[in-house]
This record gives sequence, C-alpha cells and structure tokens, in this order.
Amino acid sequence: MGAFLEFNNAIHFYAIGFNSPYNPWRSLLPPGFVPSSSDPSSWWEVAVGIGSGQLPYVGTFTDPATSPIYSDPFVSFIGNFRASNQTSGNFTIRELTFDSADAIASLALDFTHFGENNPNWRDDGYIRINSTILIRYVPEPTVWALLVVGLALVARGRLRSSLTKRDASYLPTDRS
Repeated sequence: MGAFLEFNNAIHFYAIGFNSPYNPWRSLLPPGFVPSSSDPSSWWEVAVGIGSGQLPYVGTFTDPATSPIYSDPFVSFIGNFRASNQTSGNFTIRELTFDSADAIASLALDFTHFGENNPNWRDDGYIRINSTILIRYVPEPTVWALLVVGLALVARGRLRSSLTKRDASYLPTDRS
C-alpha cells in the first residue's frame, strides 16, 4: 500500500496483493516493498489530480473530468481488471505533506467515484496515510429519510399509548 505522485502530478494510491497477476506500477514500488500475503491476487488503485500539471493541494474538487484528461480535475478508481470508460465524482484532499525527497509523507483523501457515470455504481473511499484526520461519515439522503420515518413511528406509538391510557381512565369500573 502506498501513495506517490505520478505523471502530471496526480496523486496515485495503490493496494497490491502478494503475487498480483497485474501490477502496472510494480516498477514504482518502494524498495523492499512486500505486499500482504493475505490477499494474493488482488489490487486496486485510485488516482486523483487537480489538472494542468499543478501540484495537488488541500481543497475540494467537484465534477472531475470523465477520464484523466490532465487539464481538469479527475478521479479514477480501478482494480482487478475492472475499470470504467467514463467516470465522475468528486474528491477532497484534507491533508497533503511531502518529505525532504518530495515524496508524499502524509495524505488524507476522501473520494466519491461513479463508474460509467452511473449513480448506482458508487464507490466512496477514505484514504489516510500518516494522517490524524478522522474519516467523516456523511449519511446519504435515504439514511436520513429512514431515521425520520423511524422517529415518526416511535412518536406515533407513544402518542397512541398515552391516549389509550387516558381513555381507559374514563371506563366504568366493576362495582360488584
């Protein structure tokens, strides 16, 4: 696992399993890199760039290009021989520092990727390397809707229960 700047100053993050059958970045792996033996054939990678060869910086980038055009912001998420011809989404660089050799020293990156520009093919990712910035989970609208419906049902049940108890006090009692 690691991150580096690639062509045109794009941030490239990768996770590569031991003996992965396809690893286009093997020549860029740090010396002594040993992939995890727990997942012997998997790999995936994320690339984001702000475009025009600029060094990336902390900020939010929306509506990236549909492919790495390198003149616009872009986000790409691929793995295990699966990729999209068209992508869309957004990303936020929350932290980015470099060491004395201009290698990435710390990174906090959040991204949303839509494969083939389809909102149903959504990938959300949170990458942290040497970062203390916490992952921010933002519920989707359907989660909020379920919460509101659930709270309404609880309130309705409590109201119905209190009305039933109050109505029961008016019932005649057995005076035998």
